[in-house]
Amino acid sequence: MCLCILGHHSGLTDCLNEMGQSPFLESMMQNEDKLRYNEAAAWYAENVVPPEQLDELFHAACNEISACVKRIGGQTDAASVRMFELGMLARMLLSILIDADRWDSACFNYNADPFQEKNAPDWARAEETFESFRRRNLCGVGAINAVRAEISDICCAAAEAERGIFTLSVPTGGGKTYSSLRYALKHAAKNGMQCIFYIIPYNTILDQNAADIRSALGDSVSILEHHSDVAIPSEDEQLEYKTLTERWDSDVILTSLVRFLDACFGSGNTDALRLHRLADSVLVFDEIQSLPKHCNTLFERAVTFLASACGCTIVLCTATQPALNILPPPTEIMPDPQALYKRLERVKYEPKLDKALKMMRLQR
Repeated sequence: MCLCILGHHSGLTDCLNEMGQSPFLESMMQNEDKLRYNEAAAWYAENVVPPEQLDELFHAACNEISACVKRIGGQTDAASVRMFELGMLARMLLSILIDADRWDSACFNYNADPFQEKNAPDWARAEETFESFRRRNLCGVGAINAVRAEISDICCAAAEAERGIFTLSVPTGGGKTYSSLRYALKHAAKNGMQCIFYIIPYNTILDQNAADIRSALGDSVSILEHHSDVAIPSEDEQLEYKTLTERWDSDVILTSLVRFLDACFGSGNTDALRLHRLADSVLVFDEIQSLPKHCNTLFERAVTFLASACGCTIVLCTATQPALNILPPPTEIMPDPQALYKRLERVKYEPKLDKALKMMRLQR
């Protein structure tokens, strides 16, 4: 908590640098008289929170953090993993503090109430809207459509499971976008979750999936696209978009894998601010095989922390699952992916080179 308070304007301070010094301790040992600390503390106690109430809030915060600490690093004995997740917890607290600080300032400027609660997403309405769309548009005839409908039904049934980390292994053309959306909506409704994120490595796929999701959900929930290809026509809309993207303040957010990694590990406080929005959400990673290999370990540990400590459900979607070392191992949603690949096979390879060479030799 001390790290976060110290760094909520400048970012988390190093506890140890490459010279063996501690910038954190040096900052904490500044002369309190020069900072007029006693004057500030006395004004705070008189005008904001009295000391006895502050003590109660502090102990409640300690208990909340302690409960979170008990949930992390439980799947491995590696001290490095536990230290990593404690670092992620500090960054999560920093994210909450930065957002609260900036939001309070914005509300002060616009004479708004910072404590006014936003309405929770109406996932039931969104689910009903999607089911109506699915019956109209996704129930075509033919073998491929039959397989897609079966995949969608399996995802719908799997959404009843408890939160966790899952893989969704479906061949190209199997309807992963709509099936994973159906899963996410039902899972979010069942568990009262905060947001649904679609995290995708390529902007072209982001554009396509965003169009599909908007057509399927209409105005039943708020949808935000956050990537570099979004074009905002007017200055007023640009300001609103900036506010939304700074806080990821929507029910369904479509963003890039780079934005996700920035939220977890980026150096800027604006990147860190977004991290807490991932908590208590369904995170659908599409085309996860495109994750750069040098990011594997960071990604594995980040999603493990989000699932174990932050109540997230993670869905890794792809036709070819990468070799990720996630503990406990993710649960596959499809009961028999290999059989599914055979049913959706569209190309047959017939090696004919040997036969052609043999014919050439005979002709000679």
